[in-house]
Amino acid sequence: MPLLPSGKSVILPERVYFSSPRNESFFKRGWPLVFYESGSGKGRSCAIAVARVIETVVVRKGDISASLLRYGVLEESQIEHLTVEDTIAVTTFDNIMLFKKDVPLQKLREIGCVNAANLVCPVRLTPQQLMAVITEGEPSA
Repeated sequence: MPLLPSGKSVILPERVYFSSPRNESFFKRGWPLVFYESGSGKGRSCAIAVARVIETVVVRKGDISASLLRYGVLEESQIEHLTVEDTIAVTTFDNIMLFKKDVPLQKLREIGCVNAANLVCPVRLTPQQLMAVITEGEPSA
């Protein structure tokens, strides 16, 4: 699934990321997000962008409106199957900067960004780790 949505949402200043409600504590207002593209399904296994969290709320899946869906990259049917819970974390973010250079998994390991979960779930980075990833990725402003 692409990080950047197609259609109308491409021109919107804010985007939405849907995830497990357990992730709410990782996505706090003002915190940076580093987006990692998994290697499964022919993905690149690398960090590809950084953004800033505006807010994260946990909502019932059935309460997600069509207007909110246009800010994300998932269809309603995909959201239903994203988690087994009846709720989902909706993280709104902005200021996305795509990296000019992908930051591969091996480099993320060298920086210390990969824990035993192997990037299957969110990982808190130190400020030094975050700066190392951003420096390596050379984001375009």
